[in-house]
Amino acid sequence: MVTGAYKPRNPKASALYRCVQDHFAEFETLYAERYQEQYGFYRPVIGRVVEKFLGCGDLTKGFARVRCDTCHHEYLLALTLTSYCTSSVRAGTMA
Repeated sequence: MVTGAYKPRNPKASALYRCVQDHFAEFETLYAERYQEQYGFYRPVIGRVVEKFLGCGDLTKGFARVRCDTCHHEYLLALTLTSYCTSSVRAGTMA
């Protein structure tokens, strides 16, 4: 059952995306001074995950070409953070 046309999301329009984009570099810089004593050392995996989050939905970071077998309409679908296999996410790479 088709419920409507696919509408791609725009992750860059979200408040969370803008907050992370605008403030994460400062957070990394100040982590040792402000948060390390309470939360422990800064793990590099945090920066890798944030980088993937910021690249989520960006066509330049990867996409799939989707084609309808019936009408032959095609469009590009940007990959999301969860689109990548778990082994590449854990390894900190995107294929």
